[in-house]
Amino acid sequence: MPNRYLDLERALADKGGTAPSQPDAQPAAAAALPATMSRRTAGRTPTDTPRRQRYRPMAGSFSAYPFRGPAPYSTAATAPPGLPGDVVARTRRFEAAINHMYLDSVGAVTIGVGHMLSSPEAAIPLKLLRDSDGKPATEAEKRADFDSVAQRVKNNPASFYKQYVRLHMAPDTIEAMLLADLDHVLTGLRGRLPDWDQYPVAAQEALLDMGFNLGERKLFELFPKFIAAVRAKDWRTAAAESKRTELPNPKGIPKSRNDEIRALLESVAR
Repeated sequence: MPNRYLDLERALADKGGTAPSQPDAQPAAAAALPATMSRRTAGRTPTDTPRRQRYRPMAGSFSAYPFRGPAPYSTAATAPPGLPGDVVARTRRFEAAINHMYLDSVGAVTIGVGHMLSSPEAAIPLKLLRDSDGKPATEAEKRADFDSVAQRVKNNPASFYKQYVRLHMAPDTIEAMLLADLDHVLTGLRGRLPDWDQYPVAAQEALLDMGFNLGERKLFELFPKFIAAVRAKDWRTAAAESKRTELPNPKGIPKSRNDEIRALLESVAR
């Protein structure tokens, strides 16, 4: 969403230079969203949120310049109305905020909190800043960062890709994008589950956690028994069917996350 974050020295030259022609296959030892943009990936529909990255990095350091490691969360943005319970705080606990482009576990270019970019054009609306001076990046620079990361080898720590980029995303922008993405998942789940507003808050929280982590499409495709139980408001069965792949599988989540979601669903079972 595996260790991914040890600092790297940058390897890209100044503008006009090229990244290393052959990507390093070994992990090295070692962030914005317009107000009108509320979807994680351009061109997606509210009921087809892209799949989420599902492996998580360790916490790392963050300094002013150069920008390295996971970015801290900002509390400047206000959560959209309708997000139930502790869903925002839980997402912050279980998901890492990465302030530069990187490849997720399936090789998709990603930034922020699992915000997948389907093409270089998807990066254009983002509010990205240059590492060198903190000024807004141009469209060409955003495309260059995307192209540079896209050609690398997947399954490396996110910090590995820092050496191939020149741009970053500020913490308040990462937070705004996270809240917009959560709101988008909420809209998608409401559209797919007509009885959404009748569900207990704890069940809504569990569904949002899984929908954000997996993406709505995969949630409905890969967890049919869970979804059937949700539609029937059979929360005990939903709890039993909510388990996702766990670490150390590189696409897994911490056991504690599964346990917490199961507990939420069991708390409203009768």
